[in-house]
Amino acid sequence: MAPESFWVGFVGFGVYTVIYLLLLRSKLSSGWFVLQVLTGLLVFITSAGLGFWLVDRFSFFYALSIFGFFWFCFFFVTGIFYVSVSVGIIHYLNAQPGKSSTTEELYQECIRKPFIHRVHFMEKLGAIAHSEQGYLITDKGKLTVRRINGLQNLLGLKSRGYYSINPDQE
Repeated sequence: MAPESFWVGFVGFGVYTVIYLLLLRSKLSSGWFVLQVLTGLLVFITSAGLGFWLVDRFSFFYALSIFGFFWFCFFFVTGIFYVSVSVGIIHYLNAQPGKSSTTEELYQECIRKPFIHRVHFMEKLGAIAHSEQGYLITDKGKLTVRRINGLQNLLGLKSRGYYSINPDQE
C-alpha cells in the first residue's frame, strides 16, 4: 500500500470541489444533484486513473475511501441548502423588509412556488402530463414508479413521506 493513494483521494476531492463550485456558478441547466454526482464520478475516475499511472503500488480502495468520505459529507451538507423547507423559510424571512411575513406569504413563497416548479419539471421530464382532469401520470412516470417500488422492495424499505409511492403506508 502506498500512502500516496490517500493523497490521490484527498487531492481528487479538492479538485472536485473547485470544479463543482465553478460549474454551479456557471448556471448550467442541470440541477445540483446531477451536477454533484456526475462531477464526482468523472473527477474520481480521472484521479484514480492518474493514481494508477503515477503512484507505485496504488490502492484504488484507499483513494476511494478518502474521496468518498469527503464527497458524501459535502453532498449532505450542501443538500441541506437545496431541499430544506426550514432553511428556505428563514432565508425568505431574512430577505423581507422588517424580517417578517405572514403564514400565507410563507406558504406561497416557500411551499407553493417550489411545488409548482416541481410539477412543471416533472411535466417537462415527461413523467406527468396536464389534461382537462388535471395532471395524469404518463407511461414514463409509471415506469419510474415501478422502478422505485422495485428498489424499495429489494432493499426492504417501507414507503415514507415525499419519496413514497404510498404515503399512508407505515
